[in-house]
Amino acid sequence: MRERKEVLRQLTDSIYGMEPHMKILLILLLFLTVLSLLVAYAKSRMLAGGDSAWPFYAKKPLTQPEQVLYHRLVRSLPECMVLTQVQLSRVLGVKKGSNFHEWNNRINRMSLDFVVCLKGFDRRRCHRTR
Repeated sequence: MRERKEVLRQLTDSIYGMEPHMKILLILLLFLTVLSLLVAYAKSRMLAGGDSAWPFYAKKPLTQPEQVLYHRLVRSLPECMVLTQVQLSRVLGVKKGSNFHEWNNRINRMSLDFVVCLKGFDRRRCHRTR
């Protein structure tokens, strides 16, 4: 206990004996440390969703008619791969010289229900039911 009091007394003596600009620097350093800890805590709470549960629920990736068509395609094209719900920008590119962002923005939220590929991923047909 005496050792702690002695260490605390030495610390306060060293702080009081500091130059004024060093005191300001120390206070600023302590403030930034506390601020960074608070920001890290807030980020971790935000990423964890806080105390509430996330508002998501599991859905089937394909509707019943899409499932029927998927199985028909797989059965009738055994030499091919049938991919579902493929983002259109994954199978279409923008030619060089064109405004990439302008043209990509037109398709970046669209998806194809089915993409039929050869086993080497060469695209054969795309189908969109919507």
